[in-house]
Amino acid sequence: MQRNKTFKINYIRAANYLIINSPDKIPNMHLYCDRWCEKCRATAQCEIFVPVSNVQKKVADLDLGDYRQTLKNLAKWASDNQIRLEEIVAGTSSDAERREKNKKNPRTNETSKIAADYRIDSMNFKSKNKDKFNLFRQSCVSRAELDPNADRTAEHTLQQAFEIIGWYELQMLLKITRAYLGEYELADEEKKYQETNGSAKVVLTAIERSLTAWETIGNYFPELDNDCKKFLIQLDRIRKRILADFPNALQYIRPGIDEAVTA
Repeated sequence: MQRNKTFKINYIRAANYLIINSPDKIPNMHLYCDRWCEKCRATAQCEIFVPVSNVQKKVADLDLGDYRQTLKNLAKWASDNQIRLEEIVAGTSSDAERREKNKKNPRTNETSKIAADYRIDSMNFKSKNKDKFNLFRQSCVSRAELDPNADRTAEHTLQQAFEIIGWYELQMLLKITRAYLGEYELADEEKKYQETNGSAKVVLTAIERSLTAWETIGNYFPELDNDCKKFLIQLDRIRKRILADFPNALQYIRPGIDEAVTA
């Protein structure tokens, strides 16, 4: 219920609140963001953000670690368990075939299909283990009631992990589809460059944050670590395809988001 309320607040579009051509607003900044207004540091520069006094911003809750270390840990785990992580090799016949399929069907491209499977698998995993997670949260609350000074780091960290995973499950899929549609259907080269790389950049950010979130859950629930590793593998597959198909995405500077902003 709380999630739905936040969703409605973040997607408010009220023309009366917009400040058109205001010098402190950055045009089109919202087109390439993740729509998570509560966590955004740049809402003061956004054309469409509507301040809501009863919504508290929590801008520092998205980084649970270094995704690069998570990928290193995944590679070591795969090597130790003789699991081969997929690689995308440019110029090979299989890569050319993959790209041709995406070109013919950009809306149902291969990367989007992997992301759709990831979303369904993630939702099923959380539903299947809901009682386990609720029991853990309740034990944290009970300890805090007995001892107000009890360390609640685990409770808060896991909450952040689940928030991150839940937020980006669908967001990632939508942005992947938008990137591929832009690549194969937009004629204007400048608009194509912005649309594809801006959308792909959001996907990469979503993957980076989701990687560390899944690793966090696996660390707190060792009995579920292998399941969490499967999600890391899915995210790794998506990431490699985005990097291969949109090689300029990492260097693309989204106005107001990847640049320094003022409070």
